[in-house]
Amino acid sequence: MKKLVNLRNACAVALSVVLFGSCMKNEEQAPPQPAAFIAVFNAYSPITSTQVNFSDSRGLEIPYGQALGHVAFTTLNNLTLTAVNKATNQILVDKAALNPKVDSVYTGFIFGKDIPAKFVLFEDNIIESTSENSRIRFLNLAEGVGAVDVFLGTDKIDVLSNRVQETQANATNSQKFIISPKASGPQDIIVKDLDGNVLFELKAYNFAARSFYSIILQGDKASTGTTDDAKAKALKVSVLKI
Repeated sequence: MKKLVNLRNACAVALSVVLFGSCMKNEEQAPPQPAAFIAVFNAYSPITSTQVNFSDSRGLEIPYGQALGHVAFTTLNNLTLTAVNKATNQILVDKAALNPKVDSVYTGFIFGKDIPAKFVLFEDNIIESTSENSRIRFLNLAEGVGAVDVFLGTDKIDVLSNRVQETQANATNSQKFIISPKASGPQDIIVKDLDGNVLFELKAYNFAARSFYSIILQGDKASTGTTDDAKAKALKVSVLKI
């Protein structure tokens, strides 16, 4: 049976060794505070960047198609996320409750094209295995598409296919990483609708051994124009290395 282990816990042994050695040299070394770690990926297509605030603290602007790396939070009670269009002060996501657990790692995803925007929070867990293959999961954050299938090269990845747009209700399944059936190295990532039409193909993405990846379909199928703005909002596949 594959055992899921929290990413933070996987680092705990190594961290404790470092801290123990430090304490031996300096007994006044304070122990680390328990924390949760949260990253945010911005797939909200109408604007070029989105400002993310945690609780009452002003956060950072995250460009479209990019992520803010894992931030440590030691105060977890009533922790919320608010997403704002900085140019207009329009609230896109209004105080979404995060409810993180201590010593856990998460990635949040902001997406959609309407107001309010959509938001889901996934817990990032690792798979203990001797396999050198990368670990992957797939998220359908796109607008204007139904369920989709995922291919690596010519091979359909059944467990990641027939995926509708993400909701928090299906996060328990979608957040799970699987061991890729393909060896590490360059692989074409292809997303198709259920009729077999290619929605987007990302050529020769180089998967590293034993690394963790979120494969993300984002954008709006209706954005088919030739302007830079339309191209930026069109369907595409992004890969987020955890």
